[in-house]
Amino acid sequence: SDYIEINENGKLHFKTIYYNGIADTTYQLADSIIIKLNNIFNGKRKLTSYMVTDKVPADNHYAIPLSFISYTDSHNIIDNFIYFDPFMDRTFNNILNYLAILPAKAAYKGTAISYPLTQSQIIKYHNACKYLPKIEHPPTIMN
Repeated sequence: SDYIEINENGKLHFKTIYYNGIADTTYQLADSIIIKLNNIFNGKRKLTSYMVTDKVPADNHYAIPLSFISYTDSHNIIDNFIYFDPFMDRTFNNILNYLAILPAKAAYKGTAISYPLTQSQIIKYHNACKYLPKIEHPPTIMN
């Protein structure tokens, strides 16, 4: 439902699905945000190293979505990662959650976001990933 791309100059391209269409916008990130992103996306650590656990506590049900990141460092080394907020370090979640709430200042157009190459990359990585929890609807309320 969301697509965010940030280039090496800090220009962010953001698409998200709202009830009345797709918001599509591009803008320059503030230097303070670029510094925070560079603390995580600096090529020194694999993105999986920001995981604090890879197990769902017993009797917990999660209906929140998974997110996919493909990061290319300055040496053209690609680090693909599917993350699940409850598994991640607070610093990692904070900066990525901030990106998710940035304002979308664009006209609405279309009804779907489609990037076939990215989608096939996500599916391939998802199928190989062994730490992902089962995403399920919460139990129904019994009367």
